[in-house]
Amino acid sequence: MPGSTLGYEKRFNTALSLALTGTEDAFVASILEGQPEPPAYFATMKKVNKTGSPVLGVVPVPPVLTIAEVAAQAADPGVVVLDTRADRTAWLASHLRGSLHTPPAKFSDFAGSWLRPDDGVILLVDRPEQADGLVRQLLRMGFDLVRGVALTGDLPRAGAALVSSRTATFAELPALLAGSPAPHVLDVRRASEFKAGHVRGARNIAHTRLRVRLDEVPRDGTIAVHCQSGVRAVGACSLLEHAGHEVVCLNDAFPRCPEALRDA
Repeated sequence: MPGSTLGYEKRFNTALSLALTGTEDAFVASILEGQPEPPAYFATMKKVNKTGSPVLGVVPVPPVLTIAEVAAQAADPGVVVLDTRADRTAWLASHLRGSLHTPPAKFSDFAGSWLRPDDGVILLVDRPEQADGLVRQLLRMGFDLVRGVALTGDLPRAGAALVSSRTATFAELPALLAGSPAPHVLDVRRASEFKAGHVRGARNIAHTRLRVRLDEVPRDGTIAVHCQSGVRAVGACSLLEHAGHEVVCLNDAFPRCPEALRDA
């Protein structure tokens, strides 16, 4: 509507009606219904908005690193390597141990959910010209400790520092769950998606909240991770592997989940 009146809104605006005549709990529930879980960096942004951000003067130009230098720095617990390849299947097949999958289409979403403000960041990019835009995205979220950039094309030279992730499809999930021990199933979709239908017995932690809720992820076995299409699952698996979990990534679409495994 391009315009309205106070009288119209008092009669037909649900939120305003609850604010005027309802309870606080009913108003809050109405406002939050269907809202996606915010990425972890929102808390950082609140702090920055209140106290101010550091003055950098210019956009930092991180140094170009060799893969050997990246692998050496990645052993530092204060350093996080962001692998920005768009091909998630390629990441699953071979990636630097401990690196986080942050494809361009989901870069702000994933990086903003995975990183802590004091993390030193190393970017793995397909082309050198990608670095500037990604650095700017990090700065806008409050992450300004970018230590370097390296090329994904050089990854094969990392040798023993490269690992692969275990994968499965939904067609293979029944056999996994019938095994001993059976994996824990982690659904990293939004709560509203989970509510609409999920794998029976699955635990739901939205990918945007996974880093701050890692202590809720079981440590006594393998974690089978899925989302709606596979994109968020791969990112979540990279974070869980970084945190030391053993995972199997369901790089598959949830509609292909067998009906026998579902709770409506």
